[in-house]
Parts: sequence; structure tokens; C-alpha cells
Amino acid sequence: MFPINNFLSPTGFTCILFLLFSRSTLAVDDLIQSDPHRAPSGFFDIHICNWPDRPPFYLTLFGTEQYDDIASIEIFSPDNSKVGELDLKKFSVAKKQVGPERHVFLTQLKIPEDKIDGWYSAKINFKNQPSQTAQDFVIHQTLGRAASLIPENHAEDIKRPETLSWDAVPGATLYKVFIKDMWAGGEIIHTSKLMTTHSYELPQDMIKPGGYYAWRVHARDLNEHVQLGDFNAGSLSEWVEFSVAE
Repeated sequence: MFPINNFLSPTGFTCILFLLFSRSTLAVDDLIQSDPHRAPSGFFDIHICNWPDRPPFYLTLFGTEQYDDIASIEIFSPDNSKVGELDLKKFSVAKKQVGPERHVFLTQLKIPEDKIDGWYSAKINFKNQPSQTAQDFVIHQTLGRAASLIPENHAEDIKRPETLSWDAVPGATLYKVFIKDMWAGGEIIHTSKLMTTHSYELPQDMIKPGGYYAWRVHARDLNEHVQLGDFNAGSLSEWVEFSVAE
């Protein structure tokens, strides 16, 4: 989907959830050998993001517990041309109940005009050890943004809604809803789980009489794909604001 909260939400935050796991050393070794997204030091993924305030772009990420040892992370296309580098100053912290914390580096990169589908590589360069490589397969397709959101934008003094709804996005299989309390400075107060439907039943009593809210929809094409990673293409709708009658 990024302070860092804006940089991460919602696309980057969705990625982080996929990175949180706890397995034995043997299981991790097996994953590294079978999953090209995983290097010994962490997990790499690229998303094609379609957000309303900019042209489509790559959201590149690498999650690792060895963040202090990394000097740079370079991204290369299938023809070995350099796409860019991850900004190691932009990250979110994913804490686990047991073990060291993980930093998830996220950087938005421009999609080149001569883009090609195929395996993109992250070269993880360390300060005091040999570099490592992880890969993600990228298909350049743009997912449309959710439309016809109800309640609609600028709806005023409406009856407290029980559900939110939107038109299905062609090519999307999963959705997530984000809700902000505009009286609380635009703080995100609720994030739904991933869902397959294009409507969402609101938690009881979350929307208050006299309240002023905004909401948006994140759509994605798939979930945790063996070749395409966490997901390949995602989109965000515009924020839709509405007020509730007293």
C-alpha cells in the first residue's frame, strides 16, 4: 500500500503481515531453497501499485532481521539493468513475540518505459559479508481502483451505515477496507481483514452518531502466490468522506 505509517498504509502494511513467521532453522533453510523470494537474510517482493495520486509505480520491499549489517539493496530487471535501490532510511518495524525484530524496507520506484515481465532481482549487499540475491516474478498489469463507493463521497448527515459497498474490480480477488475518524485528525481507526466480497459489514457501534469519517478500498489480484509473491498488482481507491446524523 508509507511518518512511515503513511508510507506503509495500506499496501506496505499488507506486505508486512506476510513477512511475520516463526519456523525452525531447518524449515527456513527449506524455504530459502524452494522460494526464490527468500534469501538467507530475508524476503523480497515487488508490487505494481495503482494509487489515485500518482502514475502506477513499483513498491519494492525487503524484510530482514539483519538490517544493521546491510549496506545497500539494488533492484535489477530480468535483463540485468538496474531499476533502482531501496532507501534504507524508509522502513517499518515488525516485532515478534520471540526473537529479534524485523525491519521491512520499502521504496517506491518508477516503472521504466521499456519494462519487461520476468524475474526481478534484489542484490543485498552487506558491510562485511558476501552479497545475497532474492527474486520476484513481475507481470506488468495494472489493477483498476474500486469505484461507486457507498456511502458516497461528501454524503452529509446520513443514517449510521451498517455496511460499506463498492463495485467489484475486474481482476481483483481480495479487498481490504480502511476507515479514518476525521474528527480525530484523520487517524485510521479500523482496518478490515482481507475479504473476497465487495461489501463490508461494519463492526457494531464503531460508526458514531454525529461522526465524520473517511474510508477507502485496497484491491489486490491474489494472495501469497508461489511465483508472484505476496501479490502482484494492487490498487487504492480515493478516500471517501461522509458525516453521520446526530
